[in-house]
Amino acid sequence: MGWKEYLCEYHNFELVNSAMFAGSNNLQVRRIHSYIVNDQINKDDVIIWQITSLKRHSFCVDSGLIWNDLLDDVEKEDENSRYYIDGPRNHFDSEIHRDVLSNHPMISQASHYYNAHSSLEELISTIILLNHTYKILVFVGWEGALKEDCDNYDKVMDLLEKNNVPHFKESYVSWALRNRHPFSDDFHPSMEAAKTYAKSVISPKLQELGWI
Repeated sequence: MGWKEYLCEYHNFELVNSAMFAGSNNLQVRRIHSYIVNDQINKDDVIIWQITSLKRHSFCVDSGLIWNDLLDDVEKEDENSRYYIDGPRNHFDSEIHRDVLSNHPMISQASHYYNAHSSLEELISTIILLNHTYKILVFVGWEGALKEDCDNYDKVMDLLEKNNVPHFKESYVSWALRNRHPFSDDFHPSMEAAKTYAKSVISPKLQELGWI
């Protein structure tokens, strides 16, 4: 379990989890756009958005394109081994398209057309627009996610602050390190850390905002 599951357990929330191993910021943007156009989100819902690495990118392929034949048929029993996932049914053609994840061996072919800073601008503008209509709380997974190519962390925080988007300035990993929580591996805080983060950090913030 992660902070999402613990938070929903505490407050008896219904969890709609769009997080995905080897996902990306632009995959998150596509998901929220799909929810909006298909009327799958309302103003009473609470969106908690964790920004991930700018180096991760993914793209959507039509089922009729040659890419579909090149996708590895990875067993879906192990979430951590998947190279692609089925996206929501498209509103306009009623087809289920596939999202190629950032760990796919052939993702480098698409990387020639990927602009990390343009993707970041799209991400933050989407979050700002969402904040006008929905309840959204934002934080970054780890500071390096926005510092790998160029130091964008402070710029992102400044934009969230300027546009009154509820957010945590400290990343999840930095919080875990500062509070000396154990890690399950070299990168991810332990389940106990996730439980504490949900209960002592996210939950009080939601209460402060008047959302619970």
